[in-house]
Amino acid sequence: MTLRFQPAQGLHCGSEAHVVLHCQRTYGRYATAFAQSRMDDSLPQLLGESFISWQNGFSCLHAVQFIAANLLSNRFAFAVYWPNAIGMPRSLLLEGNPMSPAIRYDFRSDTVTRPGPLMRAAMAAAEVGDDVLGDDPTVNRLEAIVCEILGKESALFVSSGTQSNLIALMSHCERGDEYIVGQNAHCYRWEAGGAAALGSIQPQPLTNQPDGTLSLADIELAVKPDDPHFARSRLLALENTIGGKALSLAYVDAATSLARRHGLSCHLDGARVFNAAAVLGVPAATLVAPFDSASVCLSKGLGAPIGSMLVGSFPFISRARRLRKMLGGGMRQAGIMAAAGLYALEHNVDRLEVDHTNARILAQGLSTFPGLTVSAPDTNIVFVNVAEEIAGVFSGHLAAHGIGVTSVYGTTQQRWVTHLDVSADAVEAALTIVRDFFVGR
Repeated sequence: MTLRFQPAQGLHCGSEAHVVLHCQRTYGRYATAFAQSRMDDSLPQLLGESFISWQNGFSCLHAVQFIAANLLSNRFAFAVYWPNAIGMPRSLLLEGNPMSPAIRYDFRSDTVTRPGPLMRAAMAAAEVGDDVLGDDPTVNRLEAIVCEILGKESALFVSSGTQSNLIALMSHCERGDEYIVGQNAHCYRWEAGGAAALGSIQPQPLTNQPDGTLSLADIELAVKPDDPHFARSRLLALENTIGGKALSLAYVDAATSLARRHGLSCHLDGARVFNAAAVLGVPAATLVAPFDSASVCLSKGLGAPIGSMLVGSFPFISRARRLRKMLGGGMRQAGIMAAAGLYALEHNVDRLEVDHTNARILAQGLSTFPGLTVSAPDTNIVFVNVAEEIAGVFSGHLAAHGIGVTSVYGTTQQRWVTHLDVSADAVEAALTIVRDFFVGR
């Protein structure tokens, strides 16, 4: 990681400052954050880097600590402006890379897992063909095995969970149709509005209950009558797990039965359905059975570097395959990636309970500290609400000691995720670092 210091036109440092952060991630999107705080000299210690002093002797802003904590591992630039002073301001460019060595214990997501030597060997040895033409034997084997595991007629290998959900929604719905979905569902909130932008499909979002479910009464009320004034209700989309919480078998049966009474199809975003199966003690096929289609991610807890599976009936997957091509998702010698998925399904499903155990230990440990309110996890995701008065400095402390967490839910809410690259020792090390923060406070 390098620091580059540049002068810029305008005014320079006063005792109070407004921070405007223009964050450019490697994939080209921008985010802006605003903060106001007194100047101090803690950022050099926070970043563990040499830092060029400001003209008036101050070197950093305490207010950017939480920003550094969340974005240290990405490429970004930020400019600091002081509107209430005179002279020359400065622009600071901080450059990093997506897998920065500054993060020693990475709890940001189970998507950060890296293939180990045996998975890499399986990928290197994969027999390949042209999957768009249907003759990649490793992809064909993966699709057949996933059908057996999930109990569906047909399967399709795609590049990501976002693409899998989008293809599913477009396969179920026509232009002007509507899908009923939770406000917190990934296929509504976190997938860039793809169903509306690319499929002309209208979402009907409903409030998720604290346990992740949608109220059955809300679902019933959301179904539109057969009237040309309304979008046509065509699909109910559920997610399991959602926010790390597993939906019960009884709830899923009631919700999908209600949908079918109204003529709706049902789709499951089962990105972490194997986590749900582990905590509920049932086969994944049992959780998928009530749905017409399901998306299952290979690159989260299962540890593959890429890929998701979409399953359903033969006619459904035939339509989905055409849409995959339309959306630019046709892959040629994809067996190299499919081999990682096969390895993950064979070796990394049964060990998911280890991640759940580590999450429980982490949650129990974090809950002992003042200012931290921790939700007991069902699976491998721990949410931590941090008291506002310590949120910034706490995030800074974690970043300074190499702990990566996600705070996209707000500056005072963190998400910690356990996975196959986070061992029990890593959990204990993280708790020790948190304990050090609270000593003497």
